Amino acid sequence: MKITTVLATLMLLWYCQSLVGQNNLGAAKVQNKGRFPAAGVITQSSGLALDPDGIHFWTHNDQGNATTKVYKFLPANGNTAVSIVDSVQVVGHENLDWEDMTKDQNGNLYLCQTGKNCNTLSPPECPGRYLYKILKMPFASLNAQASIVPDSFIFKYPLPPACNQNGSDTTFVNAEAAIFFNNSIYSFTKNICTKITNNCGNWVETSTYLFKIPLTAGSSAANPIVGEYLGSYNLKVNEADSTSNYYKVIAGAINPSQKVVSLVTPARVWQFRNFTGDNFFNGDVSYHSFLDDGGNAVIRGYEGADFYNNDLLYLSIDGTNGRISAVNIDSLCTNIRSLVDHVPGSLRTALSCASQSDTLSFNSATANQNLIIDAPINITKNISIVNTQSNVTIQSMTNLPAMFAINPMKQVYLEGFNMEAANYPDNFSIQNNGNLTLKNITVKNFPGQTKNVINKSGATLTVIGDVDIKTN
Repeated sequence: MKITTVLATLMLLWYCQSLVGQNNLGAAKVQNKGRFPAAGVITQSSGLALDPDGIHFWTHNDQGNATTKVYKFLPANGNTAVSIVDSVQVVGHENLDWEDMTKDQNGNLYLCQTGKNCNTLSPPECPGRYLYKILKMPFASLNAQASIVPDSFIFKYPLPPACNQNGSDTTFVNAEAAIFFNNSIYSFTKNICTKITNNCGNWVETSTYLFKIPLTAGSSAANPIVGEYLGSYNLKVNEADSTSNYYKVIAGAINPSQKVVSLVTPARVWQFRNFTGDNFFNGDVSYHSFLDDGGNAVIRGYEGADFYNNDLLYLSIDGTNGRISAVNIDSLCTNIRSLVDHVPGSLRTALSCASQSDTLSFNSATANQNLIIDAPINITKNISIVNTQSNVTIQSMTNLPAMFAINPMKQVYLEGFNMEAANYPDNFSIQNNGNLTLKNITVKNFPGQTKNVINKSGATLTVIGDVDIKTN
């Protein structure tokens, strides 16, 4: 299902984007990857970044244990203590709520003071703290010395047009998720408000707001970088999501391919795929609910997140003896495991979730089974659908003009399964308007059906191996 957004025109586009729908991809099984030592120095892990060695991670404490060090550790398995292998002092900068860390693809780590939780319990000076900070540190230096003086970038969040622009109003943000993309930091809010004119930004409690912070040299408290507002996304799926555990973003990461952005709430992990440029909310959106090995719902303060590879997302908990966890994002998206249409794990849902040029595979639960579809499947991206299980049939049970319709110019590869259109005279299996390759595919017709695979003008069809088109 394609996610679309509608941007309200009031407040000069500062209202949130409307939620049209998301794909619920079911459960994300949480794997345990160790714990921080109960008596150790890391008691409030609030960020996570994979070291260039591809083995270790870096983290830091939140303001509740406001150390001014970053720590390198080696994950473990189960509930075994992780190994803290190094710590580096960050010189010249106080921990005024370091919220997250992220990295670029050129060997640099970014420590992100992108928010401050200003509320009724905050100290009196909190409302004055509307300036935020990004600290840049090369991994090579972190791995070679005991202290580091980082490059710093001072910024503030922009005011909505409806607020007073004379300096009396300020945008306050508590943003615990940040990613590096295209030479900028992108901040996703947990909480946001504008004072002294109450909520002149018309912020919506259940939405996360996206801001771009270009890393421009020469910034200072007197001359801060001004972030750019890019949009919002409402993470409250339904009215049953009654607590902030379902919609408050507390961590974020982008995978190495730069094609998937993951946002984490205490109860869910969200995926944003197939976006254009830095408009992360304009592509395909899906979410998973965290579950443990026993199938129980997991709600945890996962405030650190980074990808180990394109598929495996590591998470860290803000708390004493905090847990390190991992979830396999891509297998949940591209693994076909349901025999029913329009549900998590169905072929249709996997196609919607998949990125360009992904390969969809069939779970062992589909072996010797019929996968039922009840509406045409339009293939609008380059994709491979490959089955290695025995005797899997994709079958329609209703009167459909075509089971699969392949868009022009799309490269589609189908291998290893059967297709059977419902027993209506005008039904058929595939209409190809693109570039289709069939390998070891059986297409079954009923008596009286005169079409099975239609190759339209300008389309190409390549046949490999045993391709059988036959009548039942």
